[in-house]
Amino acid sequence: QIAGHYAAGALPAQALPFYQRAATVARQLFALQAARDHLQRAVDLLPLVRVESSMAAQVQEAQADLLVLMGQHEKARALYAAIASLMPTPDLLWQVQIQTKLAKTWSAAHDYPQALALYDAAEALLNTAPRPVAPAWWHAWFAIQFARTDVYYFQARLPELTALLTRLQEPIQQHGSPMQQMDYYHVQAQLRNRQERFRTS
Repeated sequence: QIAGHYAAGALPAQALPFYQRAATVARQLFALQAARDHLQRAVDLLPLVRVESSMAAQVQEAQADLLVLMGQHEKARALYAAIASLMPTPDLLWQVQIQTKLAKTWSAAHDYPQALALYDAAEALLNTAPRPVAPAWWHAWFAIQFARTDVYYFQARLPELTALLTRLQEPIQQHGSPMQQMDYYHVQAQLRNRQERFRTS
């Protein structure tokens, strides 16, 4: 409501952050259509507000993330691709994040070769950035690797999945968050179940 009052009063700069917050709250409540409506209003305000390109990219990234949740992967893919032109060039980790999300839309469409090619490109870009002590680099790296595990699992490429989990074991113990470590053990359990199914079939 506050955002609407600002927008009606020709104050788009004040309305924009309120639409973003309203979208976040709606998404947390799983009111996805309401969240999408709020974000669309925020996008509509962007031409009227003098904001940095990074702010425009953040709004559109949130919109694309929401489309993924709604199963509209093709529309999300177009937005992720457009975001790349808005992003500040020096922010490599953000570029890697968008590239990884873009790849996931291809994986959701079962175009696994395209997805894997984009994961490779994302990792190559990530490797051009220095590895800081902060977890941001490792977070991006783990996101790429776990996305790969999905492809290998659904394609039943068990040798590649086994090799990737072996590669992940030491880094996940040293640098992984508790949630990432849980993801690792979950994938391990999936692999064991799939191996058992192949042995008994």
